[in-house]
Amino acid sequence: MMARRDMVRAEPMAAYMKNIQPFLGIASPVREDIIKSARKVYAIESRDIYRDIIFELWNGEFREEKYMALEVAQRYKPYLNSDSFDIYEKLVYDADWWDTLDWLAGKIVGPIVQKHRDLRIISSNGELQKICGPAERRC
Repeated sequence: MMARRDMVRAEPMAAYMKNIQPFLGIASPVREDIIKSARKVYAIESRDIYRDIIFELWNGEFREEKYMALEVAQRYKPYLNSDSFDIYEKLVYDADWWDTLDWLAGKIVGPIVQKHRDLRIISSNGELQKICGPAERRC
């Protein structure tokens, strides 16, 4: 990713996101090219590898690394399911701004919850809670 950085774009990107994290200036189409190239070279052959790659990227210095983590989470369909929900739950709790939280809710967690209405999470006070859908007023 460092080879593809664009510092001219990085500054306004960071400013738009209120400078919460440094940017490399890598636009979405370039990130897609990077992911496609990486998929040809590196196989994700287990859920453990999937998890490790996601968290390695998620904990990176630059915002685009978080975006790449979400790209990996979303694109590797064999692992994008309720069995990986613990991964996504941690990402939701760690999400620090609307951009990553919206992506998680709309493209990763939301579709899983729609298919598995019985999913449960551990709340911030340590209690087990059911995830409620919009049609469910009480859980």
